[in-house]
Amino acid sequence: MSELTAKQAKILAFIKDYIAKNQMPPTQTEIASKFRFTQTAARHHLIALHKRSAIQLTPAISRGIKVLAYE
Repeated sequence: MSELTAKQAKILAFIKDYIAKNQMPPTQTEIASKFRFTQTAARHHLIALHKRSAIQLTPAISRGIKVLAYE
C-alpha cells in the first residue's frame, strides 16, 4: 500500500467529513464541485484512492464510496 498524495489525502478527508455530517458519502459531482475539478478528474482521484485501498467503489451507484481502514 503506497502513501497518498496531498490532494488524495484532502479528498479522503473530505469524504470522511461528508459522511460524518450527512450519514452518506458524497457524489462524484459533489467532490468535483468542492475541489473545482471536472467530474472526470474527480473520478480519476477516486480510482486512485481505490487502488491504494483507501476506499471501495461500487460501480453504477451514485454514492457508491465506502471508506476503508487506511492509515
